[in-house]
Amino acid sequence: MGSGASGLASETPGGDLRLPASGLRFSLNQLRTLNSYVDNLWEEDQAGRISTELESAVESLVQRIVDGAGQRDPRFRCCHLIALHRGKKMRSRSLEYLVTLDSLPPLNAGEDCSLQNGPVGYGRIRLTGKEADKWEEFLTPSGYLCRDKVVERWVELIARCTSARGGGGSRVLCARAVKHAAPYTHCYLQRVLDLVLD
Repeated sequence: MGSGASGLASETPGGDLRLPASGLRFSLNQLRTLNSYVDNLWEEDQAGRISTELESAVESLVQRIVDGAGQRDPRFRCCHLIALHRGKKMRSRSLEYLVTLDSLPPLNAGEDCSLQNGPVGYGRIRLTGKEADKWEEFLTPSGYLCRDKVVERWVELIARCTSARGGGGSRVLCARAVKHAAPYTHCYLQRVLDLVLD
């Protein structure tokens, strides 16, 4: 599997790792610890489980990357990273997170942001006024937030923060949403009620 530090992003072999696009820096000790966690993940993954300690380390890394994306574009700031994998009875071999866009106003709190019905379990977000100006590049001609444009920008920000090269955009979309959503037309908000119970 290999979990050694990438020579591409490292300034000196065996030294600190700096992600140039986001300005994040990881010390040699942090990299060794992370490599140890990844090795443990691989071993535990073979047994079909992930340790709480490893899950915490991965979540911390994800938080740093998501925070870096929010610093690059304030519209994509996220204060709430929700772990979707915790409530599942069958633990999978991956960790899943729901990211919130905190710069969007509360739905139906005023006239600027309203939730309108879409396919069962989904809604369309319509923006007007100042909010429409703020999110203009992500709106359809009828004023709805376009999921595909938002995801495209999100993937671009995350890729820049991690210095990743291509790919990943199709994995960002939930498999259930893909079959219901028409590309470049609406932004569907999945209504998940059981997340509040956690």
